[in-house]
Amino acid sequence: MLLWLQFLICLAIIGYAGYFLSRYGDIIAEKTGMSASWIGLILLSTATSLPELVTRISAVTFANAPNIAVGDVLGSTVFNLFILVILDALYRRETLYSRAAQGHILSASLGTILIAFAGFSLLLDQAGMSPALGHDQAPVAGCALRCIGDAAGPGGETMIL
Repeated sequence: MLLWLQFLICLAIIGYAGYFLSRYGDIIAEKTGMSASWIGLILLSTATSLPELVTRISAVTFANAPNIAVGDVLGSTVFNLFILVILDALYRRETLYSRAAQGHILSASLGTILIAFAGFSLLLDQAGMSPALGHDQAPVAGCALRCIGDAAGPGGETMIL
């Protein structure tokens, strides 16, 4: 019972901090002239992913539970996409996606490619062909960095790396 209480307290603290992260992200964008897309894609996503990163690293290294790490990554992706669907339903003036910057198209495309890559790797492993990729992941990382640079150029325009 105490474990559940500690979990709920951590959840409340993270939720409370999220409100301020969003506000401060807007202020940083306004004061620096950076686009809100860039702030959200790089700064806020990094800050909000830090607890997940620690969870994943500890799941793999200390607990020897890679299923928790993979489940956390894929589960948080699905949950975050579900949040967009709910927000779109709650935003009554127009569709949420029509108000979002066009730079998010590249972010969504990259996310789709990376989710497909993870799913394909899981399927290969189930078929007995473990994708020991190692150095082969460098092109995926390069693609990710390129898309982030393209999608979130300063001022909202597309930036070429």
